[in-house]
Amino acid sequence: MILGSHISEEHKRRISKALKGRKCEPFSEEHKQKISKARKGKHHSEEHRKKISEAGIGKRLGQNNPSWKGGKTKIICKVCGKEKDVKQSEIKKGYGKFCSLKCSAIHRNIHQKKHDTDIERLIENELIRRNIPYTKQVALLGVTLVDFLLPHDTVIYCDGDYWHSLEKVKTRDITQDFILTFYGYRVFRFAEKEIKKSTKKCIDIIFPIKTQRRDGKNVKK
Repeated sequence: MILGSHISEEHKRRISKALKGRKCEPFSEEHKQKISKARKGKHHSEEHRKKISEAGIGKRLGQNNPSWKGGKTKIICKVCGKEKDVKQSEIKKGYGKFCSLKCSAIHRNIHQKKHDTDIERLIENELIRRNIPYTKQVALLGVTLVDFLLPHDTVIYCDGDYWHSLEKVKTRDITQDFILTFYGYRVFRFAEKEIKKSTKKCIDIIFPIKTQRRDGKNVKK
């Protein structure tokens, strides 16, 4: 029920008519003095306030505070290694292992992935064939999980055609590439079509094969 809905229209008109022309008169000076006199002495003096403040210093801090929940503890992010202050209550709930949601998502992707994709296996087989050392599924800078990390800070992404054609993912990929390049990484992204067409050509872009001409000079193939 809406407040006031029980009042009839006729009753409302009577109230409006009765109040018409009335003004709210301000308090007179005499009335203000009476109010001030009645309130006099009810405020604490400056000296009394100071005593209250000194008596309460340190008594409600830390563990003495009723809202104390264990304070904060420094943790080291399991993904990027950054330090972060985390509440004890969050640690007890199982949180506080990562410095951000990005690092949490990267860690989840690492440990929940059950098997490599077809295109990742094709790239891995080519790397093995050429005896190129690599590490799979490496978290870098707390912003990305690369498919392969090679020597000399070389990074390979194997991008599925559908997922990496989405605008949101394209924007994310550009951001990741920019950050990695800024920090000195060589970034190579190969689309699913490229990898399936010729894995050899993909790896040739990163490590060109040198051949000798008849005059003895090396050329890149």
